[in-house]
Formats: sequence, C-alpha cells, structure tokens
Amino acid sequence: MNKRAVRTRFYIFGFRLRSVFLALGFAYLVLPNLATAATTYQAGFDCISSSVTSACNSGEAQFSVLITDENVGPNQAAFIFKNIGTNASSISEIYFDDGALLGIASILDDPPNVDFEDIGDKVSPPDLPDGNAVNPPFEVTQGFATEADNPAPHKGINPGEELTVVFDLVNNFSLSDVIYALLNDGNNDGALDLRIGIHATSFSDDTSASFINGVPSEVIDPVPLPASIFLLLGGLSALGRFRRVRAAC
Repeated sequence: MNKRAVRTRFYIFGFRLRSVFLALGFAYLVLPNLATAATTYQAGFDCISSSVTSACNSGEAQFSVLITDENVGPNQAAFIFKNIGTNASSISEIYFDDGALLGIASILDDPPNVDFEDIGDKVSPPDLPDGNAVNPPFEVTQGFATEADNPAPHKGINPGEELTVVFDLVNNFSLSDVIYALLNDGNNDGALDLRIGIHATSFSDDTSASFINGVPSEVIDPVPLPASIFLLLGGLSALGRFRRVRAAC
C-alpha cells in the first residue's frame, strides 16, 4: 500500500470519527433544547360593564394576557398583561378568581411608567367592579390582586406597555393545569377553575370598565435553531466537500 493510500484512509477515518462526535453533540445539545421549549397561551378580555360601549370596544380590542412557563421557576406561571393599541386607556387593577394559584411570587414592572404594588387585600376597590354582573359572580381570592401605584392612570398599563405577574402554583401544578382551570371558567362544577379580571380607566370618554378573560389559545411560534445545529451543519458540509475531493482523486 502506497503512502497516498495510507493518508487517504487516515483522512477517511478522521472524518468519520468527527461525524460521530457531531451526531452525538446534536443529540446532546439540540434535542434537549427542543424538548424543554416553553409553552405560551394568549387570551383576550370580554367587557362586563354596561353603558360604556366605547370603553368596552377599546378594551376588548387592546387588552390581552399571555400565560406562560417561560423564564419562571418550577411550579410557577407568568401572566403578562398587555395593552396593545393607540386608544387612550390604562389597566389600573388586576384580580384573580383563583383555582390553581398559590400566591403572587413577584410583580415585574415595565419601567419607567408601569408600577404595580403587591398589596393584596388593600387593593382599591377590593373587588372587581361589576363582578357581580356575571354568573357566577367574580369573587376575588384573598390577596390575589394588584393595582397601579399613584397616580394610577400614569403608573397603570397604558398603550404599548405591559406588566408581568408571576404566581406560585398549588400542589405541584403546571401550566397545563392553569390553562385547564381557565377553560373551566368559573362554572362552579366542583372542578378546578380560574378567572382573571381587570379594571381599566382613563378611556377617551373619561369612563372606566371591567373585563374578564376570554378563552385562552396556544401561541405557536417558530422554534429558533440552537447554535449547536450550525456546528453540525458545518461539519456535515466539510465531510461532503472531502468526499467530493476524494472522488476527484
């Protein structure tokens, strides 16, 4: 066997070995990332106040909440309240009619304007305005409420702003239990249920209105490719180039 043949076999062995390591790296780095991808749901809000049609229309068009287990600890869920639009409005109080929640773990403001306080029973008003107008009535769980700091219209969630409320969950519950509870929608059938209420002020006609969450639906986002996959693709490309060179020889 001549030296050229020995060198060729050596190179082939080296590239095959590197291909094995690249494949193992793919399985170790890429697949766990895909398996642990966070899940996010989104829900709009339905107005429960009467005689404030303009405020109701603005709030239903602009208010939403994302429910996710992304960037939180185990047995936690984040509720990200958003006011997306241009109509004047400010979400000033947030209430939870509890099912799967244990307690507020943290409130993440959106500086510099959004500033909410974790003051529980001291929220004013203590109950969701017009909450008795729905069936069953909206009953705020003790301590499960937060409000904007004074002055509320300026420190509330205005157009283009958001607020995140992170909750600990009871009984090792997960995000799927939270979504199940939201879908159960306070129907008092003895099963787990959960409702979210918000009170908004500073609409263009100087009125206020209350809202309760609608049906949540899963948000499907393209999964970004981890950096490790580009390493794999680069290695496979190099292997392909070597095979073409070898064939040419």
